[in-house]
This record gives sequence, C-alpha cells and structure tokens, in this order.
Amino acid sequence: MTIPLALFCDECGAANPLQATECFACQQSLEQIKPAPRASTSIQPYYRGYRGTSSLNNHTTSISIDLTMGSPTITSASDSDSDTLPPGSLLAKRYSIIKVVGQGGFGVVYQARDHKKRKKMVAIKQINISKLTPRQIIDATDSYNREVSLLSKLQHKHLPRIYSHFSDAEHWYLVMDFIKGKTLEEYQEQSPDGALPLKQVLTVGMQVCDVLQYLHTQKPAVIFRDVKPANLMWGDDGRVYLIDFGIARRFVPGQARDTGPLGSPGYAAPEQYGVVQTTPYTDIYGLGVTLQTLVTGKEPLEMQDDAGSGQVMHPQIPAPLQQLLDEMTEADTRKRPKSADQVWLRLKRIKQGKWGWIWSFLQGVLLGAVPALTFIVGIIISNSRGYESIFFTLAMMVFFCLLPIAGLVLFILAISMLFSPRKRLLGLGMLTAMALFLMVVAHQWILPLFGVRF
Repeated sequence: MTIPLALFCDECGAANPLQATECFACQQSLEQIKPAPRASTSIQPYYRGYRGTSSLNNHTTSISIDLTMGSPTITSASDSDSDTLPPGSLLAKRYSIIKVVGQGGFGVVYQARDHKKRKKMVAIKQINISKLTPRQIIDATDSYNREVSLLSKLQHKHLPRIYSHFSDAEHWYLVMDFIKGKTLEEYQEQSPDGALPLKQVLTVGMQVCDVLQYLHTQKPAVIFRDVKPANLMWGDDGRVYLIDFGIARRFVPGQARDTGPLGSPGYAAPEQYGVVQTTPYTDIYGLGVTLQTLVTGKEPLEMQDDAGSGQVMHPQIPAPLQQLLDEMTEADTRKRPKSADQVWLRLKRIKQGKWGWIWSFLQGVLLGAVPALTFIVGIIISNSRGYESIFFTLAMMVFFCLLPIAGLVLFILAISMLFSPRKRLLGLGMLTAMALFLMVVAHQWILPLFGVRF
C-alpha cells in the first residue's frame, strides 16, 4: 500500500500536497521544505505538533504501524462488494462476525464471538485505511495509536478493555469488550424533549467522576478531552462506560499549551483551542456541559444562543446543581472544582437531599461501633454460667487479645478516610463511635485502677 504524502510541516507535522506553499493546518511557510519520500508499508503516526513522534509515556518515542503484520484471514459466508463484513464471516480465523453495531468516518464496529475464548462476545473496531484521504489517514493513525497505547494499559469497571489489535494491508482492527447498551446521546434521541430524569443524570455524573478520578490519578495523568453524551455508553448492566479514547493524551508537565485544537464544539473547554495545556480540569468542564445537556435536553451551543437572547435558562435544574455546573464550566480553570472526587461528593449530596450527609455520618457511627458491640457481647458470654471449661477460657483470652488489634485496624481505616472527600463523613462517624467507646472503657475499668472515680 502506497500513501501519497509529500510535504510535512516542520512546525506542526501536518502532511501537505507537493504543490502547497503553506501548511493548511498552521499556515507555516513550506517553501524551504524538500518533498518527502512516499511512505510504503508503514505509517508513522502523527501526534499534532510532534512530527511523527509520541509523548504518551512522558518521553518521546517513535511509533510505526506495519500494515502487513498479522494479516488476518477473512472467510466470508457470502459474496459482497462492500467493505463491510457480512454476518457469518470469520475474521483472523478466530472472530465470527454477528452484525454491524456502529459506523463512523473511519470504519465500522462489529459484534462478534471469540472462538478461542469460549465464544466470548466482543466488539471489533475496523478502521478502513484504503478509502481515506492522506489527512484522514493521519487522523485515523493518531486515533488508533492513542486507543492502543492508552486504553490497553488501563483497567477500570467503567472502561472497555482492549484484548487484541491486528492489521492487514487495508484495515486496522481493535478487539474490545462488547458493551450491550446505548450511548446517552441515543437515550436523548428517544426522549421526547431530549432530557433525562434528574436522578439518572446524577447517577451518570457520579459514575463518570469515578472513571475520571482514576484517569487523572495515573502517573502521568490521562486527560480524556472529549466527555460528551456520544462518548458515554449506558450498559444494560447499569454501568456507564467511557468510550472512544481517540483524542485522549497523557499530561506533559511543563508544556505551555497543547499543539492543536481538539474536542467537540460546545463540549470542549476553552483551553482546548490552543490557549493553554489541557489538564484534568478540562474533563471537569466537559462533564459539566454534558450533565447540563442531559438534564435540559439542549445542546451546549443552543444553550449559549438562549443565554445571548436573554431567555430564561433551564429552570428544571435545582439551585445546588446549577451552582455546581456553573463552577465546572468556568472559563478560568482555577475556579473549577479541584478534582473529579469533589464533583462526585457534591453530586451525591444533591442526590441524597438535604439530610444525606447525616445518613453518611450515621453509617460511620454504626461501623465504628462494631468493636464496642463485639466487646459487650464477649463480656456477657464470659460472665455466663456453664462456660467453665479450659477451652472456653482459652477462647475468650484469644478473643479479647484479637479485639484490640481489630479495633486498631478499624481506627487506621477511619483516619485514612479523613483524607478522601467522598469518605470523610463516614470516617468521622467511625472515629466518633470509637471515641465514645474508649471513654466508657476508661470510665468503667481503666481510671478506677488508679483510684480515679467520677
């Protein structure tokens, strides 16, 4: 396969036609650049601004994809002139195609069975290189390598897993978890006004915060950069999955700004337009706009038009949620919530209502009271008649020796919870119960030993 790329811009790395005098992407002059040789059987992926190199692992490496490696054998159950595989086709002597479940600009997504894993259901993303323009090939290469490099190294209950990837002369393939469900964009389309129930939106927000917190605490942090309803899959198992890592990136410390605008109009934060570098705050902005879209049924650009015309804005959003969304979508990143965990906590409080924080505290009190209740039960049993054997005595000695150790472990756990915004009230409740128990023990048994009585 020969790809007719000619001039590569020294400034941004974009491919331009031989006759071009300036780069179509950044308008840099191309007069001094000599024509580059045509690419053959491998393509060096283009990460905007890195001229064929990748900084995904916090250091520069060159990655190339050999289009001839691992050429899969395709056995078709019926003849077809289309590039789409018909049901019954066997891909790579392993994957039996069931049906097409999605189509995009670069290819299709199939539902298939993996015959080497007990006919496990999988999704296969097929990227069709042969019918793309040079510019599309660059974008497809970029997207493919980001997904392989990032998603294959991540494991989280709200992320699809990549099991394998391979290619032939005209296609690239990704084998992933098959998620039975619909995107939130599809759910919106089925809703009369495009809006989803408030409680469902809050649940979605909390689950997305879970996975964003996981991504942002990687070393270095992974920035998704494209949070929107179309990239959130609501599975039949009740989980929300973050899909399509095509423009995700690793955070690069010290980099002044991203090298090119990326993201979806309306959902992309201001910094995604080449102003500064994208950070975890970028995903918080995208989540804020997404939640606003889900609860109102209006696209972000439509909301901006309404605001400009002076119309009344989304009265169906409760005041606490509106305040949170306003903070999440601040143009100044310093005014946004500091982490996805903080957003999760505020969404939980909104979902639970005015007195939700009390229930969280009481849960901690009940958990922290477990050692006390166990101790009381042990005292009652040890003082009961009929238990005078040597074995019972030894058992009670072991019991009262292990109880302080269990209490110490629970105490350390409660202290660690104080450092988590989500579990802080739970930890405070546990410590309160333990403090009360220790006060009772001190009053009844310890202080009398020193002649102190109240």
